[in-house]
Amino acid sequence: MLEEAKWCSLDPLCINMKGQGTFSLNYAACHSCALLPETSCEISNSFLDRAAVVGTLEDRNLGFLEGI
Repeated sequence: MLEEAKWCSLDPLCINMKGQGTFSLNYAACHSCALLPETSCEISNSFLDRAAVVGTLEDRNLGFLEGI
């Protein structure tokens, strides 16, 4: 999962976005890379940010799970 999360087919646009999705509540998480079916996410796919998990293209050390 972590390897797949490092790249999205819409990068670099996706990883650098500041506000996308419903009411712009997501950062680096578009329909191509991170959104799940609504029935599997109790907060309706809100507050997702792929960069917070795996880092940005420029700095992978920013990701919370960078050391794994």
